[in-house]
Amino acid sequence: MEDLIPAYLAVKQIISERKPYASTIFKVLQTEKVAPSSAKRIRVVVYGVLNNYNKLCFESLNIFDEYKKDSDESFLNIVTIYEIRTFPEDEEEILTSYINSFEVLRLFGDAKTNSNKIKEALKTPFKIPDEVKELPFSYNALTLEMPEFLLKIMFKELGGDKAIELSLALHKKPFNFYQANLYKTNSDFLINDKRFESTKLVDGTILYKYLSTDHTPKEVKEALLYRLDYSLAFPYSIIELPQVSPKILMAASNHPDTGAFFAMKTKDLFESEIISCFANPLVYRLAVDEKNKNNLTSLTPVLTPVNLIKTYYDYDSFDLVCYEGDDSGIGLSRRHPGALPSLTLKRMQSSFKKQVNDLLEASEFVKNNGYLLLTNNAITDLEGADVTAEFLKMKKNFSLVKEAYIYPMEMNSDSGYYAILRRKE
Repeated sequence: MEDLIPAYLAVKQIISERKPYASTIFKVLQTEKVAPSSAKRIRVVVYGVLNNYNKLCFESLNIFDEYKKDSDESFLNIVTIYEIRTFPEDEEEILTSYINSFEVLRLFGDAKTNSNKIKEALKTPFKIPDEVKELPFSYNALTLEMPEFLLKIMFKELGGDKAIELSLALHKKPFNFYQANLYKTNSDFLINDKRFESTKLVDGTILYKYLSTDHTPKEVKEALLYRLDYSLAFPYSIIELPQVSPKILMAASNHPDTGAFFAMKTKDLFESEIISCFANPLVYRLAVDEKNKNNLTSLTPVLTPVNLIKTYYDYDSFDLVCYEGDDSGIGLSRRHPGALPSLTLKRMQSSFKKQVNDLLEASEFVKNNGYLLLTNNAITDLEGADVTAEFLKMKKNFSLVKEAYIYPMEMNSDSGYYAILRRKE
């Protein structure tokens, strides 16, 4: 019998507790001792529920007006509804499992009555009521699977057409981008390889888009390629560095590979030094592994949050300081399907405050005439341009060189925002 509890637990933790998508599923499968034969289906169900969350909640609340949207009962209901919609041939088995799961979890209500309600309601296909179609934002939130408050912000900042285009793009499968490991091969060694599409960046760096979304290219395992998304690589390529002894601080790295770009860029420069700081111990350990695997001799990973970097390094000592903003991850929703259904305005406002505070601290390490680079995965001004504007109000010794958003429909990359700032003498 198909057990609904693992999918229920994963969805609940990803939505309510904002836990990461991949690691949450992995832990739930382990904790619940799910057999390998059942694990694939559970992954499919969790992914499907997250990508159809608004419609499933709407349907569940229509069937059960006694339960709140974020209640335990509603989480089990939407998993059940999705299972039956996706695997109708297993309806009776799913409903039996629903009753068992409902009782094991000791939820409020009568399991058998609820099961009958679901069975009756799902006899007809899901249809958005006409009264909802008369409410443009509510209707678009359902059809585009976007939080309604976020859609309103996007329509205001981008206009209706671009907001809809961006919403659709955020749900498409992502492509991965890679750069050559210049310590082991040439930058153009895959130029004629039909598995990749190459792009030359501002500084001449060649970035490869892998045209398959099914698996990782063998060159990654061979340490000939390392992953770096276009949304990060492009702003990195704009920065001009000193040709002698460049010092670079990655003040808050969220990815184990980000310091590698500058290790490649400064490979042939005299006494280059790249410090990459990580607040997450797991990402730090992965970064150490990447450094060793790719032989990145000029790169030093350090386990420390932004506010403690000063215990390791002096202020006013780096030519370039990069800060990867701690945003709400909207621009990564194609990789992390829980990002949109779990999003709240409060989370975005909290992100704004944290990014401003971290950016103020990171800026203290920039030399006179040096650069400060803010990158994140924002798509709205609250987590993007407003952070830069607030920073510049408080730090008069910095000026804005360039800022822009990178949207997924442009290069089939992640979404992102960047701002290049320069410290005045």
